Amino acid sequence: MAELLVVMIVTGILFLLVFDGLGIIHRYNHILTERLWQKSHLLYSHQTLESLLEKSDSLCLYDHRLWVYTDGVTRQSLAVDSTYMVLHSDETADTLFKGLLDLRLYPANEDTRLIDSLIIELSIRKDTIRLHYETTRYIR
Repeated sequence: MAELLVVMIVTGILFLLVFDGLGIIHRYNHILTERLWQKSHLLYSHQTLESLLEKSDSLCLYDHRLWVYTDGVTRQSLAVDSTYMVLHSDETADTLFKGLLDLRLYPANEDTRLIDSLIIELSIRKDTIRLHYETTRYIR
């Protein structure tokens, strides 16, 4: 009878340890999933902006937006608001970068409002990263 009581107590302790361990694993999995989502969103944003600017002639700053010109026509614009950048295309809007710290615009020349490159600084957890983009088809 005493042996059965000891077995039941040890089994109860083991069950408590297993369930506590499952909680720890669940929290760790949640942290990893959140980090993976942040990194995949950063990669998506980078690829989207890179592709957009590779196809464009130039950018023009007008009405608090960066209008993207391709073959002299604009269908897309970039709006920057406090800590994020939003791509507006036709009737859709897509949030690109979150955690935006700074946006620097570099004009193509001093005579026009056309911009041919930009630098974005982002806050990623405790780090700051700087991304540089250029329009590739602008003729100087």
